[in-house]
Amino acid sequence: MSYSGSNGSPIPQISHQFELEGGLKLQVNVRAASNGNPTRVDFQLTYCRRELLLQWGGLYHGQTNWVLPSDRRPYGTRTWKDHALQTPFAKHGETWLLTIEMRDTRIHAIEFVLKDEIQDKWLKNNQGNFRIQIPRCDPYASLSSIPHELVQLKAYLSWERKGKPRNSPQQEKQDYEAALKDLQAQLSMGLSLADIRSSLQASNTDRNAENKGNTNTDRNAENKGNRTLASNITPSPDYQKTYTTTPVSHKRWNVDQWINKCIDANAQTKGTCLPASSLLALVEKLVPDSDQGNVVRRHIFKVGSHEVVALLMTLRDDKHLLLGVDMEDYAVLHWGVSKQSSGEWLAPPLEIVPQRSKMLDGACQSYFDKKSTSGISFQQCLDINLRQTEFIGLHFILWSGGTWIKNEGSNFYINLKLSVGDGKGVVKQLLDEISEREKDAERSLMHRFSIATDLIERAKNEGELGLVGMLVWLRFMACRQLTWNKNYNVKPREISAAQHKLTDSLQRIYMDEPNYREIVRLIMSSIGRGGEGDVGQRIRDEILVLQRNNDCKGGMMEEWHQKLHNNTSPDDVIICQALLDYAKSDFNIAVYWKTLNSNGITKERLACYDRPIVSEPQIKRNVKDGFIRDLTSYLRTLKAVHSGADLDSAIATCLGYSSKGHDFMGGVAIRPVGGLSAKLTDVMYFITLMLENLCLSSVNNEELVFCIKDWYRVTDLHESNDELWALQAKAVLDRIRLILADRAECYHNIYQPSAEYLGVLLRVERWAISIFTEELIRSGSAACLSLLLNRLDPILRSVTNLGSWQIISPVEVRGIVTVVEDIAKIQENVYRQPTVMIANKVKGDEEIPDGVVAVLTPDMPDVLSHIAVRARNSKVCFATCFDKDILGDLKSKKGRAILVQPSTTSLVYSELRSSDLSNESLSSFIPAIALKKKTFSGKYAISFEEFTSELVGAKSVNIQYLGRKLPSWVKVPISVALPYGVFEAVLREVVNKDVANQVVSLSRIVAAGNLSKLHDIRQTILQLKAPSQLINELSSKMKTKRMPWPGDEGEGRWNQAWLAIKKVWASKWNERAYISIQKAKMDHNSLCMAVLVQEIICADYAFVIHTKNPLSGNPTEIYAEIVKGLGETLVSAYPGRAMSFVTKKSDLNSPKVLGYPSKQIGLFIKRSIIFRSDSNGEDLKGYSGAGLYDSVPMDKEDKVVVDYSSDRLIVDRAYQKYIFSKIALVGKVIEDLYGSAQDIEGVVKDGEIYVVQTRPQM
Repeated sequence: MSYSGSNGSPIPQISHQFELEGGLKLQVNVRAASNGNPTRVDFQLTYCRRELLLQWGGLYHGQTNWVLPSDRRPYGTRTWKDHALQTPFAKHGETWLLTIEMRDTRIHAIEFVLKDEIQDKWLKNNQGNFRIQIPRCDPYASLSSIPHELVQLKAYLSWERKGKPRNSPQQEKQDYEAALKDLQAQLSMGLSLADIRSSLQASNTDRNAENKGNTNTDRNAENKGNRTLASNITPSPDYQKTYTTTPVSHKRWNVDQWINKCIDANAQTKGTCLPASSLLALVEKLVPDSDQGNVVRRHIFKVGSHEVVALLMTLRDDKHLLLGVDMEDYAVLHWGVSKQSSGEWLAPPLEIVPQRSKMLDGACQSYFDKKSTSGISFQQCLDINLRQTEFIGLHFILWSGGTWIKNEGSNFYINLKLSVGDGKGVVKQLLDEISEREKDAERSLMHRFSIATDLIERAKNEGELGLVGMLVWLRFMACRQLTWNKNYNVKPREISAAQHKLTDSLQRIYMDEPNYREIVRLIMSSIGRGGEGDVGQRIRDEILVLQRNNDCKGGMMEEWHQKLHNNTSPDDVIICQALLDYAKSDFNIAVYWKTLNSNGITKERLACYDRPIVSEPQIKRNVKDGFIRDLTSYLRTLKAVHSGADLDSAIATCLGYSSKGHDFMGGVAIRPVGGLSAKLTDVMYFITLMLENLCLSSVNNEELVFCIKDWYRVTDLHESNDELWALQAKAVLDRIRLILADRAECYHNIYQPSAEYLGVLLRVERWAISIFTEELIRSGSAACLSLLLNRLDPILRSVTNLGSWQIISPVEVRGIVTVVEDIAKIQENVYRQPTVMIANKVKGDEEIPDGVVAVLTPDMPDVLSHIAVRARNSKVCFATCFDKDILGDLKSKKGRAILVQPSTTSLVYSELRSSDLSNESLSSFIPAIALKKKTFSGKYAISFEEFTSELVGAKSVNIQYLGRKLPSWVKVPISVALPYGVFEAVLREVVNKDVANQVVSLSRIVAAGNLSKLHDIRQTILQLKAPSQLINELSSKMKTKRMPWPGDEGEGRWNQAWLAIKKVWASKWNERAYISIQKAKMDHNSLCMAVLVQEIICADYAFVIHTKNPLSGNPTEIYAEIVKGLGETLVSAYPGRAMSFVTKKSDLNSPKVLGYPSKQIGLFIKRSIIFRSDSNGEDLKGYSGAGLYDSVPMDKEDKVVVDYSSDRLIVDRAYQKYIFSKIALVGKVIEDLYGSAQDIEGVVKDGEIYVVQTRPQM
C-alpha cells in the first residue's frame, strides 16, 4: 500500500495484523518518512478489556540491541531499565490507540512486546518479539517537492545578507540553485517543510520589523537603487506567478498529540482536571468500586522520571489520604499538617498517625507499603486516616534511595479542605486578605506586583479558586478599576523587576500544575512580563533620546517624560500608540484623542496622574518620519514591560506573506480579520486558526482536538455547493458551538462568584463586576471563533437549503408571546391563555406546560426527543430557529398576540390584535384516562415465553412478539421480567414495613401539592430489602436463559443489580412522570411497574426509527436517527444532534442523509444487564408515556468524548448506505408485522441489527 506525497511520489505504507490470545486483535500501520516528515507507526488494539503497555525500541542495520529514540516520544513514555521504552495505549471508545513518530532515518525496524501490567503478563509473538520493518521512500523524491516560493525567499534573504549587490542573470540563477541545494540538505537532515518555512518566515519578519524604522524616503531611494526580487531571481517562468495571502491549504497538525487528556477528579469545581497517569490508575484500583464516588480530589506530582500521586477521599465520615509512589527503593514519608494557613508545618496528632510511623520533633515519619510490582515500576502506597480533623493541608517530603525528594525544591502540599472556599465558589479568607492589602497595593504598581508575588503560592495551595481570586484582583487592576499609583514615585526598572518576579512565580506554577494552566494564562494576560537589568531602565533612557532626536522637549512630551520617569504604567502604551496615530495622520489632533478615548483614557484621567498631562502634542512637521520611527521603537520597549509579548511577528509568521510582482517585499503584510472577505475558503481558514489556538490554550481539550480532526476532514473534502459537504461542515460547527457554550457556562460558574465577592470589597463599579466573566470570555480566542462560526453558518444553510427554521411539529397556532430561559424550570406552570413560548434552553426531556400552544427555541433537541414527540402528539407547534435576528424580533413581541404558520420547512408569523384571540380558548375538559391496576400474580420473575399483557407492559409483550416473528437476520436480546405487583409485594414484606409507612406518609404530602417530596420517596424506596424468594426466582429464570447472573460474581454485584431494580421502581415518582400523569388525569396509585431484564448489547451505534416521517407526516417515508454507543444519548437530554436520514419505503436502498451528528458524548458499557421500566401507563390511546420512566443499567456507562473524524459511518459512504438501508428495512418489516406506524429502538453491533423495543408511533 502507498500514498502520494505532495510531489505525487508514492509514500510506502505497510499494514500488519496480529491475532492474540483472548480474541485480542492488534493492527500496526507503518508509514515511511517523507517530505521531511517522520516515520509514523500507528498501533490499534481492539477487543481489549484492560490497559496494556507497549515495550519497544528501534533497530539499526546489523545490530540486535534496541535503540531508544530521544525525540517525539509519545505522552506517558518512560525508560525501562535503560534497555527499552514503555508507552501506555490511550482509550478511544472501545479501541486503544498509540502513535509513534521517529525522525532517525537509520532505524530500519521496530521491535516490541505488550505488557499486561495488572496480571504481570507479557504478550509476545510466538514467544519472541514482534518486529516491523520500516518501509523506505526514494530519498530524493521529497527533495524535488520544495515549493518554489520557499526557494525564492531563501535566495532573497541570502542576497539581502550580502548587501543586495547588483547581480547578473547568471549570478541570480546560481543564487537560486544554491538556495535549493541548501534547503534539500536541511530536508535530508530530518527537518520538515513546516520547520523550514517557519524559520524563513521568522527571518523575513525580523527584517520587516527593522524596515519599519526606515523612512518612506529611504525606502523609495533604496527601491530606485536596487532591483526587486521578482526581477532579480527569475530562474524559470514559473516564478513570475503572483502569490496571494488567500489560504489554499493549511498545515495539518498531528493534533492527537495536543490532547491534554483529563481525569474527572470529582474535584471541587467543574473544569479542574489532571493529565493521565498510569500510577494513578493503579492506586485507584485499591479503592473499592463502591467508594470510587467518594474521591474528592486527586493530585499528580512529577519527580524526574517518577510520579507521586495522592487521593483525598471520604470513607464512613472519615477523611483519608491515599498516597502512591513508583520508586523501586523503599520510600519514607516525612510529613506535617497545616491548621490555620498553608504555610504552617505542625506535627500531626497521634490519632491520625499510621502504623509503622515514628514521631519526630515537629514532624512524623511514616513508611510506605509495597503493594505490587507492575510493568512500570514498584508501586508503594500509604493510607493516612485523617478521621474528622479540620486540618487545611498536609506538607511532606520523601526519603528514598539515600536522598531527600522534594517538589521542585519545595515541600509537596495537599489541600485537605473537602469544600473549597466558603461553599459559594470563593476562597473567602484569601479574598479578605487581598482586600486588606489593597491599601498598600495602590501605592504603586511595584507594590501591587510584590504583594501578588507574596500571595501567589498561597493561592496555588488553596486550589483552583485561590488562583481565580488572584486573577480577579489583577484583572480589576488591568481594567483600571483599582488605583495604579497614589503619591509614590517609583523607577520603571523597579516596576519591571517586580513584574519579572511575579511572572517567574506564575511560570513555575504553569510548569508544575498542568490543570491550572488555563487560569495562569489568564492571569499573565493581565500583567506585563517585566524584566530585570535594563529592561525597565530603557523606558527612562529612550524617552530622552526620542525627545532629543525630534526636538520635542517641552509641552505634552515633557509632561509625559516626567510621568514615565516617576510612575510608568500600561497607560503609556496607549499614549504612545495615540502619538503614533497622530503623527501618521499628518498630525490630526482628533486622531490622537480618538485613540486615547477608545482605550479608556480621557482628559480627566491624563490630568489625574501624579505627574499630570494637561497639554496636547505639538510636533514639528519636518521631523515626522524620524518621530514615527523612534515612537515605533519606543512602543516595543513599553510593550516589553507592560503588555507581555508583542504579537506582530507571531501573526506575520502565522499568516505568511504575499508576492505582488515587482514589489515583492512591499507585499509582506498582515491581513486583518476586519478585512476578511466573504469567500468561504477564507472563513474556513480563519476558523481553523482560531480552533487550533483555542485548543492549544485550553486545559481540558480532548473534544476540541476531535473537532479539529473532523474540521480538517471536512475542509479537505470541500466542494462548492455540495449539500452533503455543507451538512457535515454544519455538524462540526454545531458541535463547536456546544463546546463554546459549555465553556462560557463553566467560566461563569468559576470566575463570577469571586468577582462578585471581591468586587464589592474593593468598591469596584457595579457594571464592571456584572460583566466580568463576559469580558473575560470576549477577550479570548473563543469569542473570535464564535464570530467566525456566525459568518459561515448562513453560507452553509444556504447551500443545504435549510433556511432559518427546522420545523419539528408543524401546527398553526395563535397565542400570547412569553419568553423563558429554561423550559425545564417552568414545566409545572399552567398558562390560562394560549401561549407561544420562546425558550432559550430546551434539552429534549422536558414536559410542555399546560396552555402552551407553541415552543420556539434556538436550541437543537433531537427530532425524536421526548419533548418533540410530546409536541406532535399534543398538536403543539415546535420549531428550532437558527437566525438570531428572527429570534430577537420574536422576543420583542413579548406580551403581544401572534399567529404562527409553519410549513414543513419554514415558519412565518404575524402580529394579531388581542381581540383576534377572543375565540381562542384552552379546553378545560381533558378526558380522564383510566388505568387498570394490576395485581401480583405470585411470581417474582417470569421468562420470555410467559410474557402476557396481564403480567407485563407493552414493552415486554412487543419484544416477545418480535422474537417470534422477525426474520433471523434481525436479532432480539434475551429477556426475563419482574412482573406487575412485585414492587408492591416487596413493599409488604415485614422487613420493609418502615419503608412502606414512610412511602405512604410522603405520598400524602405529594398529593396535597408538595412535589418536593417526590425526591424523598425515591430515596426511601432505595432502602428496600430483597426477599429471598425474589432472588431465587430471578436467578433461576436468568440462568435458564443463559443470561449472566450477577450473584455468581459476588454479593457486591447482586447489590448493584438490586439497586438498579429499585431505581426503576422509584422512577414512578420522578417529577416529569408525576406531572404528566396529573395532566392526563390518571390515577397515580393505579400505575404499576414491571421490570424488563435484558442483557446489554455493547453497541457500536444505537438508532430510533419512525416508520412514518414525523417531520412531513408522509407515511411513505421512514425517518431514523442514529448515535454512537448506547441509545441513551438519543432519547435523553444529551446536547447535540444525532445523525438522521430518510428513505422511501419503495426504495430502501437510497437513504438520504438529513443531518450529520454533533453529539458530544457516546455512552459505552462492558457486558452487563439493563433493567427497563415497563409500566401499564405507556402507549395508551390518547396518551404516550414512553420515556417518562427510567431504565437503569447495572453498571455505570462510560462517557466517551466522540471522535467522528474517522468514524466509518461518517467517512465510508458505502458502509453508511449499507447500514442505513438495513435499518430502514427493519422498520418496514416491523411496520408490516403490526400493520401500523411504529416507533422502534435498536442498536448496531458489528454490522448486525438488534431491536430492543417497538411501540405504536404516536
